[in-house]
Amino acid sequence: MESSSSSEGAAKVAGDEETDASSPPSSSVASTAHGTPRWREFTLAFTGNWRGRCVEFDDDGCARDIPIRYVHGVGRVPRANMPFADTDNDWVTRCDCVSTEDGVKLQAQRAMPEIGNEDAISSCGAAEWNDGAELLVADEEVRILRGSGEDKTVLPDGSFSAGARRLPTDDDDDGITAVHQCVADPSDPNRRIRIVQRVRLDSSASENHHYSMQSCDVWLETRTKQCPRGFSADPRPDVTNPNGRAWVRTLGGANFVLDWPKEENPGPELKDGGSLFRAATDEYSESASQSQSSSIAVAGSEKANACGQLLRLPGGAWAYCGAHPDDASIYVVECGYTPGGNSIERTVASRAYDVKTGRLVRVVLGRDVLVDARRD
Repeated sequence: MESSSSSEGAAKVAGDEETDASSPPSSSVASTAHGTPRWREFTLAFTGNWRGRCVEFDDDGCARDIPIRYVHGVGRVPRANMPFADTDNDWVTRCDCVSTEDGVKLQAQRAMPEIGNEDAISSCGAAEWNDGAELLVADEEVRILRGSGEDKTVLPDGSFSAGARRLPTDDDDDGITAVHQCVADPSDPNRRIRIVQRVRLDSSASENHHYSMQSCDVWLETRTKQCPRGFSADPRPDVTNPNGRAWVRTLGGANFVLDWPKEENPGPELKDGGSLFRAATDEYSESASQSQSSSIAVAGSEKANACGQLLRLPGGAWAYCGAHPDDASIYVVECGYTPGGNSIERTVASRAYDVKTGRLVRVVLGRDVLVDARRD
C-alpha cells in the first residue's frame, strides 16, 4: 500500500474543531500526524484483536463459494472435488491490528470450512486457530499510514482510506490494483467493515483509460470474543435516498486533495512521485450547514449507477466503482456502511482518480446523516 508523502507542518482537517453530535469523536487538534491526539484516537479505535467473517464477491456482486474445504482426517480438498458439498461463502477470520513506529500493521487470517468436525470451527472460539496451518489461509500483511505527517485519511472512530496513488496504466503488466478502506459502525465502536476493492484496467473501452472493479472482499469484524455469524445471505439494503429524505455530510471528516508535480516523470528519487496531500478547504468548513452540503457518496444516484458498478453488499455495506456523475474525467472508488440497513447515519470512504492519467485526485472520509430533504 502506498502512503501519502509528508509535508512541512501537520496537515489540518477543516471543520474538525467544531462538530455536531452526530459527528465522529474528535480531538481539538486536527493534525493526523503520528503522536497527535487525533492519531492516538484513531489507533485506539482501530487496533486490537478482531474476529469476523469474510466474503468474496465477483464484479456482479455475487458471493463466491470458498474454493477449499478441510475434511477432518483427510486434509485440504478442493471444492471442485466435492460436488455434493453445501455452498459456503463465509470465511471465519481473525485480524490482529497493532500500532508500530512505522504506522499500523494488519495481520489477517482466514479459517476455511471444516467437514467432519464442525464444532471445532463453528464455535469461533480458539479451537479453530489451534488445529495447525492446514486450516488457515494467511492474507498478505498490510502496513498502512506510514510515517510521521503522512497519515491524512483517518478518522478518530477507526475508519481509514488507503490505496495506490495511481490506478494501473498501459505500462503495468497485470493492470490490477487494490484499494483498502475501513468504515466504522457509527453506533458501535467495536464493530466495523473493511472492504478491499480490486480495480483493473480496461483501456479498450475508450481512448482514455477506463477501469472496472474485478472483485471485492468484505470483512465484517467485531472486537469481541464472540465471532459474528455468517453474513453472506443477509439482506442487502438499497443505498438510494428514501423518498422525501436525503443523505448529507456531517462536519469533522477528512477531506484531502492530492497535488501532483507539473513534470510528468519527476524521477524515482522523489517519494511517491512528488505528490503531496493537502487539506481541502472547500468542504467540511465550519460555515457550511448540513442543508447546503451534499452526501459524500456518489453511489445512490441514478446517474452514477447507470455508468458504474454498484455492489449492494450484506450487512448494510456497499461498494461502488465508476465515473463521477458530474465529471466523466473522474473515476470513483467508494464504499460505505449503514449498519442494520435502517440507520440514519452511515460512514463513507471515497477516492477520486483522474481517468486519463490514473492519478489520485481527492480522498474524502466521513459520515452522512439522513435528513428531511424538504426542510428549509
